[in-house]
Amino acid sequence: MLKRLAYSSVARMDLTQDDLKDIIQTCRDHNETADITGVLVYTGNAFIQVLEGAEDSLTGLLGKIIKDARHEEVEVLLNVDITQRSFNKWSMGFLYGYDLDKPQFAGGSSYEDIVETLSGSLQEQDSFIKSCLKALQRRH
Repeated sequence: MLKRLAYSSVARMDLTQDDLKDIIQTCRDHNETADITGVLVYTGNAFIQVLEGAEDSLTGLLGKIIKDARHEEVEVLLNVDITQRSFNKWSMGFLYGYDLDKPQFAGGSSYEDIVETLSGSLQEQDSFIKSCLKALQRRH
């Protein structure tokens, strides 16, 4: 069964750009092998991540995510069955900072890049990501 899982968490205060690059590369390497797609957003003090894949793959990954010392207070925001992926072209898209239209370093993606590659209509794509970001803002 195909699932979509989203969570938010509070980032460790001393994260560096090297830490972020490691997170992104680890996500991309693992997700490509496990047939997981999604996007990770980092605001400078918090993360929100949306993941799509087989239920057992996501369950195992969530266990690893919860144990990761680079963040805390992991809160699952969404865990639903889906019939198709929204992030089918992304092993892990990455948005960094509050100016989501500008990648902050190599490996980052702009908000526009992410939205353009999502499946579904532009209105659905834009609405989906903005809903995730609103959930993050309410939490942090």
